[in-house]
Amino acid sequence: MLARIEKYQTVDSLIGELLGFSRDPDSLSGSAVESPAVEDATFAPPLDVTENKEEVVVVAELPGVKKEDVKISLEKGLLTIGGKRGEETLSGDARGLLREQQKGKFSRTVRLPYEVNADNVSADLSDGLLRIVLPKAEAARAHEITVR
Repeated sequence: MLARIEKYQTVDSLIGELLGFSRDPDSLSGSAVESPAVEDATFAPPLDVTENKEEVVVVAELPGVKKEDVKISLEKGLLTIGGKRGEETLSGDARGLLREQQKGKFSRTVRLPYEVNADNVSADLSDGLLRIVLPKAEAARAHEITVR
C-alpha cells in the first residue's frame, strides 16, 4: 500500500485520481477542471472561473511566478495554464524548518463551456494573480428574440 501512495506527488493528484480526473485532455470525463493536466506537474494552482454575457474569465493564483515562466494555450475548447515556480535557495547556514510553498512545474486545464474568440483573448499577471479574459464567440452569446 505504501508504494502505491508514493506515486502521488501532491494531494491534488491523489484526489484527482480518486474523483476520476483524467490526466489526458482528450479523455476528459465531463468535469470542467482537470488537475493536474500533465504527468510532470508537481502542483496545480487554485483557479476561479466566472462568466458574464460577453466573456469567460479565469483567475489563477500564481504568487512568486514570473510572467516569462507562464505558458497558456487554447486548443479544442481546452485552456491550459502551465509553467514553473522556482525553488528559493537558503543562504549561509540557514535551514528550512517548515516548507509548505509548492515549487516546481504546475499545470491546470479547463474545459471552456463556450466557444471563444481566440484572437481577442487577453492575459495579465499582476500581484500574483493571472487573469485570462476569453471573449465568447458571437454564436455563444445570448441573443434576445422578439416575439411577434
